[in-house]
Amino acid sequence: MTGLSGSSPAEEFENIILLSADSLRADRIHQTRNGEPLTPRIDELAADSIEFQPGVAPGPSTRDTMPSMLTGRYPSEFDEYGLPTADTPPRTIAEELSERGFATAALSHNNFTSRRYNIDRGFDYFDDVSEEARKENNRSAWRLYVRDRIEDTPLIDLVGQANSIAMEYFGRSLYLRNEAAEYITDRAIDWMRGIDDKRFLWVHYMDTHHPYLSPERIQKKFGRVYSKKHIKKLS
Repeated sequence: MTGLSGSSPAEEFENIILLSADSLRADRIHQTRNGEPLTPRIDELAADSIEFQPGVAPGPSTRDTMPSMLTGRYPSEFDEYGLPTADTPPRTIAEELSERGFATAALSHNNFTSRRYNIDRGFDYFDDVSEEARKENNRSAWRLYVRDRIEDTPLIDLVGQANSIAMEYFGRSLYLRNEAAEYITDRAIDWMRGIDDKRFLWVHYMDTHHPYLSPERIQKKFGRVYSKKHIKKLS
């Protein structure tokens, strides 16, 4: 994409930020309930942006969509899920901008956007759900260690059942430390503040993904508060 002057955004802007939200429904954007906007921050951002409608995902799931989003290629062009190893085509937006002098960072806690699938290609700083990232950031790496230790024992079935219950009723995994958008955003801002050069930042939020448990402060805003167990029965 080129700017009005005919140059590319990478030549015009000092900061390029990509924000994505997993499972966020298009029919909830720019809507109201009880007179209150459902997406006030997105509405505010869109008022000063170029908005594309309709927006069509290249695939039906995260597994299909993310590699395409980062490369501009169709899912059918990839032999298997994820990106090929580094230094092989196609180039990612992070690799392209890194070559143009941008510092690059990504923060995402969806397993399918992890370095396990080479999604970290081109990023100087990559905060994901991998064991490496959790050790780097001192965030619950012990949970992954415990899971690995019981992987081939009868305990894994019991823990799997307990994890399903935890996800169903509490929206929390025993394996991973679930972090809300504000915590990931704080770390993204800290990274931005520590970089003086041109910056490319990608932040992928999981708050709207199943199991979605609306925070009490949000429920109060729209008039009624439900228990987490009740919300799960609604879904």
